[in-house]
Amino acid sequence: MIKNRIKRSCTLFYVYSLISEYLPRTLYLKKNNAPIFLKMISAFTRQKSIFSFHGSRPLIRLTPNSHFMMRKRKALICDEINGVMLHAFIQPENASEYKKNRDAFVSEVGPELFRFPKYVISEENSPALIIFEEKLPGVSLNKCNQERVDDFIDVWINCSEKIYSVRQDAGLELAIYSGLRNAIVRLKQELSPDSPLFQLYHICGSPFEGEKGVWPISFCHGQTLPANILYDREKNQYCFIDYEPGLMGYAPCAYDIAFFILYAHNLFSQEYKNGLKIRLAGSLRGYKWHQHILAHIVWWSRDRQLNLEQVRKINERSEIALSLIASKGKIL
Repeated sequence: MIKNRIKRSCTLFYVYSLISEYLPRTLYLKKNNAPIFLKMISAFTRQKSIFSFHGSRPLIRLTPNSHFMMRKRKALICDEINGVMLHAFIQPENASEYKKNRDAFVSEVGPELFRFPKYVISEENSPALIIFEEKLPGVSLNKCNQERVDDFIDVWINCSEKIYSVRQDAGLELAIYSGLRNAIVRLKQELSPDSPLFQLYHICGSPFEGEKGVWPISFCHGQTLPANILYDREKNQYCFIDYEPGLMGYAPCAYDIAFFILYAHNLFSQEYKNGLKIRLAGSLRGYKWHQHILAHIVWWSRDRQLNLEQVRKINERSEIALSLIASKGKIL
């Protein structure tokens, strides 16, 4: 425990030293929530310019009024005046892998119906990943009314039925199935056969029993919480934000949609929920939507310790999925 704290403190010291290069020397004069240590370093560091996403100036400098936030996996600096965000990830990340996965997600979901923030990577060869990102306008979906949340998931499902049908990669489909198969074998050792997960698994036709198989894929955002999706009223457009390197990448088809449904189901109107039950009885890429939701839960569990808290989450999400099955005991 002590070793982990020391290691994290040393890592934060290094990340702060990199962030300080982009902060104004006068930061310490302003009332803000930046750590004292960060203010001290920036006072003796020459400020670097950063890329501008707005206006005619190609380069800008972060203002002293920038707001600092510390998250579990990264430090955030928001400059409202310049409309830019700085994301500094605490653990070492591969910049090329980050760019590949993020761009693949954007390409797959499609910029025609949705909006995605522009971004640049500070230094691709740096051991610490620092991202400069356009700050988009909008209100997060968890602060919108039910009608808006209903509309978003409806638009996304409609979009997915057109887009996901074109992605095929035999090698990745084999790898995804293998990961799902290994995960369900492990879950069988830890969860009761009559647990909500295995009730869902059997209703879905026990799809991961074969030693070998394939499963359709998609590139995912990995954390499509309602708070990570903005609605821009002026442009009537939905925007995906908050891209975490450890969560993006290839996953079972419709992983992100299943994620959103499981986390946002309480935000849907009852009328929409009733219609969604019928909608989810349909198919995507040859599998029922309920099977895609099952695949999401199983895939999410694969790298996690199956302690009491994680098992509770697995069963809780399985119960939500079961409540969305239109006909009790079987998929329509």
